[in-house]
Amino acid sequence: MANSASFSNAANAGVVSQQASGISANGGTLNNARSISGTTGVSIANTAETITNSSTILGTSGEGIVANGKINVSITNTGTIVGVAGVAVRTDTGSDTFNMNGGTVTGQIRQGDGFDAFTMTAGQIDSLDQGDGTDMFNMSGGRIVGVFIKATLNQPLYSSIQAQTAADSS
Repeated sequence: MANSASFSNAANAGVVSQQASGISANGGTLNNARSISGTTGVSIANTAETITNSSTILGTSGEGIVANGKINVSITNTGTIVGVAGVAVRTDTGSDTFNMNGGTVTGQIRQGDGFDAFTMTAGQIDSLDQGDGTDMFNMSGGRIVGVFIKATLNQPLYSSIQAQTAADSS
């Protein structure tokens, strides 16, 4: 997409690229309800982007989602995001938001510099690095399997954390 635009990948569709990004976006809105795959699943540059994923975003040799530049990126996930090279999601220097409401993220979520917010209510992620800057972390459900690095402390806080629910304590 050359300019900021809205794109919906419906439940019976799919986007596959074997030699480039599945989607290269210059900002806008992406709603994915099927599958997107490419060397990088979704590549974002230049302008703010909002991504809602309820299915699969796969980077076959790189990140599932990557943002370059000082842009604000908002991601809401209930599906699967995979980065084969170890990083599933990498944002840059903007103010970024990641809402993990279910599903799985295989590979690290690496929020870059800037004010970043991460909220997890369900699902599982491999690890989280919130980058430099003042960041917000809120977890009421789900599981972080590996390391969680909070930028203001610049050190791992937990290795394998899971929100405890009332059902877990009985």
